[in-house]
Amino acid sequence: MIEGRRVGKTFNTKEDALYWAAGIKTRAVEDSRAGNRITLERAAERYVENKSAILSPSTIRGYKMIADHRFASINKLRLCDISQEKVQRWVNGMVKEGMSPKTINNAHGLLSAILKEFDNGRTLTTTLPQKQKQEAQIPSEVDLKTIAQAAKGTKYELPILMAIWLGMRQSEITGLRWENVRDGRIHVVAAKVYDGEGWVEKGTKTTSGTRSIRCPQYIMDLIAAQPKTTEYVVPLTNHAIYDAFRALCKRGGLPPY
Repeated sequence: MIEGRRVGKTFNTKEDALYWAAGIKTRAVEDSRAGNRITLERAAERYVENKSAILSPSTIRGYKMIADHRFASINKLRLCDISQEKVQRWVNGMVKEGMSPKTINNAHGLLSAILKEFDNGRTLTTTLPQKQKQEAQIPSEVDLKTIAQAAKGTKYELPILMAIWLGMRQSEITGLRWENVRDGRIHVVAAKVYDGEGWVEKGTKTTSGTRSIRCPQYIMDLIAAQPKTTEYVVPLTNHAIYDAFRALCKRGGLPPY
């Protein structure tokens, strides 16, 4: 047993086996500790690189942001030097800085995954701040009419109605291509997200997110009136739509939904 891990090999004689065991015992301890001598900064880079083809661009971007900003005080430490006590102090420091429990939990979750992958499956037993339950603000029917009326005739009317009326996500709206609007339906098959370097197209957020929506004639008319200057029906960025929506809410005397 080497640090709780079973290591085995078969030999012709007992002497050969004992000789091998005596040598492998010391060498294996050294080899098992070699991987955890890299810094957290380097381990984070490798972790993100290993997951880049599997996880969504927005998830990868979130990992990079955590590594750049949340790991700043511990980035130069080798994994073998990151003790449970240091992790707890790091978490306590974020709490004192006023970071939200969700932000702290996300940062700790990434650190935990990195240590598990690069430090022999090590797990953490950190005491974390309790997550706060947030109630989503849902506009009333009257508020929705106010927002729709405020958007009427603007370039933001179509994306806002696609969200309110059809239940489409912001990334799905900006990722809608002309070929996916046909036969009175919108076929949601992709989304456009920012990966830290630019806007990229990916699949929908979940498997159930790929769907076909029957489109009211009013929205179909708005789509037909759109200039076909790009391959996308709504040639606006997610940020532009978000900022415009909040401005329309404010203009109507409504909360920033």
